[in-house]
Amino acid sequence: MFTFFTKVQQPSIELLGLRIDEPVTTLTGIFIAVTCFYCCYKLRQTDLSHPILKFMYYFQLTLGWSSLLGGILGHAFLYKLGLVWKLPGWELAMISAFAMAQASLLRYYGTEKRGAYKKITLANTSTLALCSILSAYTLDFFWVEIYTAIGLLVIMSTVEYRLYKSGNRAVSTLLLTGMIPMLVSVLFIVVKFSASPWFNYFDISHLFICATVLYFFKALQVQSEVLAAGQTVNIFEPGSKG
Repeated sequence: MFTFFTKVQQPSIELLGLRIDEPVTTLTGIFIAVTCFYCCYKLRQTDLSHPILKFMYYFQLTLGWSSLLGGILGHAFLYKLGLVWKLPGWELAMISAFAMAQASLLRYYGTEKRGAYKKITLANTSTLALCSILSAYTLDFFWVEIYTAIGLLVIMSTVEYRLYKSGNRAVSTLLLTGMIPMLVSVLFIVVKFSASPWFNYFDISHLFICATVLYFFKALQVQSEVLAAGQTVNIFEPGSKG
């Protein structure tokens, strides 16, 4: 039975005498984690020493752990642990958005505008810290949503669109395309569209996020090839003057 604009509480199940809340939401959250960790595994032969690639890899890694902890601590056993145990998954989710934002900033500014890069990085870091503190203080997911929107939509997508318009399209196309399922996932949550209590808007949203993960993974692979071919300027070294 399809529902709109209605909060749907997923029934609990018992497994080996253990109660598991929101079992399908837990499972789809773990599925995101498996997708992320699979991408990390596939990258084991890739040279990730370049700062851009490191940040893109950290997105996969931190989102994977965020989804795993979120599924287990924030859904399945929240009734035992309490709301505060949602925080590890929330904080890691914000860090993953921060990592992708920084990767795009590095791709855009390179060595020529390192002063601007440092200023925006400071603003990005400060915003991350503020939203992290507020989410911990209020125990409200709203601040996670705010920072994720800033990191992925305001910073990353804006920068990648500029890179796309400038002709640097291979990686930007993948990242911008990957934002489409991410936005669709948010739309399902906003309208609270559920196929049934056993497959609600959170579950549907999680599957779309998996698509975003795969697009970002492919973007990392292409970025690695671009850097190996010497088609991107080197990033300034830490300690150099801005």
